[in-house]
Amino acid sequence: MDCKMAKEFLSKNKVSYEEHDVSKNPKKEQRLIKLTGSKMVPALLFKEKSFVGFLKKPEILIGFEANKERIQELVK
Repeated sequence: MDCKMAKEFLSKNKVSYEEHDVSKNPKKEQRLIKLTGSKMVPALLFKEKSFVGFLKKPEILIGFEANKERIQELVK
């Protein structure tokens, strides 16, 4: 349910995203664990550029409902 809510929210707010079904792709599951230390989904990774054009360290959030406020801030 959390994954569905995350996709609906991102689509509604016109935020492009990549979807990976880790249950069908072991390499993506290993990357998820490397990035987050967990198999918990959804994991949302936000990248943003600094004022000089370089990418800042990505912000990784695990779970949609628990992080909804922060996600709303990031997509504004």
